[in-house]
Amino acid sequence: LFMYNIWKISGSPILEAVKFTPLILGPLLMVSVYFFASKLKSNYYGGGLAALFTSFSYTLTVGIICAFFANWLALSLVYIFSTFLVMSMNKPSIKMVLATLVTSAALLFTHAFTWAMFMGIAAVTLLFTAFKSLKRKTPTKEFKVLSATLTFNVIIDLLKRQLIPTASSSIGQTLSLARNTLSVQNLLNFWSQAYRDLTGAMLGFFINPPMLILSF
Repeated sequence: LFMYNIWKISGSPILEAVKFTPLILGPLLMVSVYFFASKLKSNYYGGGLAALFTSFSYTLTVGIICAFFANWLALSLVYIFSTFLVMSMNKPSIKMVLATLVTSAALLFTHAFTWAMFMGIAAVTLLFTAFKSLKRKTPTKEFKVLSATLTFNVIIDLLKRQLIPTASSSIGQTLSLARNTLSVQNLLNFWSQAYRDLTGAMLGFFINPPMLILSF
């Protein structure tokens, strides 16, 4: 959808629009990393260093060859969403909560599986905050923000299916994928599948642990 809009706005041929998309998404990812690191740690020098490392990370260097532009946009939104979420839990305000909800919805429409993963993390965190709230006998601010975020995203996911006939529920897709992949047969074929993924996916460069270590 992002590249489609770039193509329509620029009026250039489709191939040219795809080629120049990294000029937008690359800096966006670096800025989002800087925003995440500098805001949460209140260390702007550390944020600048994190953004610098991002500029030659495997995500960009290998990703540009593989044209994983949807991943770049999703990662950018993950960093922005995570920043707003943590800031909302630390110092709740209407502005911060709205920013959290908007960026989480944008992530849903950008990369459903990344969205589902982070909603799962938020749900687990919600359980821990629920125990904390029960211990204090009053809902904590973290519990309130996480509850609002999860409720909002579930509603948006259900509305997406109603408003866009061709779209399917991201929650349903994730559960279906989990049922298909978390099986005894896959466990028995673990080593053969691991070898295939580590050596075959993007010639072994994208999800190969030694390559990830060398990238640092």
